Amino acid sequence: LSNFSNLSLIQFVTLLVPLVTYPYLIRVIGTQYYGNIIFAQAIVSYCIIFIDFGFNLYATSEVSKNKSNKEKINEIFTNVISIKIIIYILIFIIFYITTFFLNFDYLLYFLTLCICIYDVFFPLWYFQGTEKMTYISTIIIPCRILSLVLIFLIIKDQSNYLMVPTIYAISSFLASLLSTYVILKIEKINLKFSHLSKIKVYIKNAYYIFISNLVISLYLASNRVIVGLFLGNVKLAYYDLAEKITGILKVVQSVISQTIYPKNNRDKNIDFIKKMLFTSLIINSIIIGIVYFNANYIVSILGGSDMLESIKILKILLFTVPIVGLSNYFGIQILLPFGFKKEFSRVILFSALFYIFSILTLLYFDIMTIINISLSLLIVEIFVAVFMFYETYKKNLWKKNTII
Repeated sequence: LSNFSNLSLIQFVTLLVPLVTYPYLIRVIGTQYYGNIIFAQAIVSYCIIFIDFGFNLYATSEVSKNKSNKEKINEIFTNVISIKIIIYILIFIIFYITTFFLNFDYLLYFLTLCICIYDVFFPLWYFQGTEKMTYISTIIIPCRILSLVLIFLIIKDQSNYLMVPTIYAISSFLASLLSTYVILKIEKINLKFSHLSKIKVYIKNAYYIFISNLVISLYLASNRVIVGLFLGNVKLAYYDLAEKITGILKVVQSVISQTIYPKNNRDKNIDFIKKMLFTSLIINSIIIGIVYFNANYIVSILGGSDMLESIKILKILLFTVPIVGLSNYFGIQILLPFGFKKEFSRVILFSALFYIFSILTLLYFDIMTIINISLSLLIVEIFVAVFMFYETYKKNLWKKNTII
């Protein structure tokens, strides 16, 4: 309950900050500039997938299984951080080279890329694996609130649009700095020289999860990129509002998933997972029902009369909330803890191919609209949930009181 409460608070604050600042930024810097910022964030989100490299699940699992082994924890921490730093440096080198060939808002993308320092140095996976979630809320929430305050104090007109990613970068740097202090001074983690052979082992073990995360981003982050590229950044602002509201609704499922994942890695109790699944499904269904019938009111408050186009998008994306919850339980809470990483990755890969096919179909028949893009995402999520369940059923995992 303590872990659940801390993660819930963090998730709500993390998602609430951009949602609260949304109406203000839309009015002050305009839909076009705001859309440019969102598009830059969508592009940089691919970099985050590479930086994370599947350690959000793999490292959490390893820390959870070795909580009492201090030497092993030191090894895990050193190797994971080393890999993340190496990847971040490579990304900046690629970014620097790219600036010679492409004409784009260099500063906007550079500042947005600086936000990724949080994903490099903040060891969310360590705190989850050791089930010390209090550290996370103590560090993240003040940093998020700081960014909220700074946006209202500093952003006054369109000329300040670059300060938006700057403020988020400052918040990320501060969170990274505080978490490093906790790790070194309070948790007493000793960083040691990491041999290349050991780094290769960690990369190999996290590879399947990384590929899955990368492929998942094709139909999550790519939706925003596709809207921005083909329909413009004004339309992207409409889509982003609907996605932000939906993101808030996914908090409950996300927090439950992160809270019970370490336990499921240890216990592998299908009966417990079933109970959590059905509880989450009921909660999610009630939440989306309430929001669906109040969508007009919610969008009007957050975006004003200019953003009413977000309503139809929101009503479609709402149905992804319980569906994503189902695929999470079948995949992350069952297939991964029971060792079926290849099967998990295979479902994700086929889903991504299905998504690409649906987008190409929209392009071919010239029916690329925000509504159709949103429907494509919903269909893909249904595809993922159905085939994740099929894999668990085929592997005889969907049995009552299955405990290994």
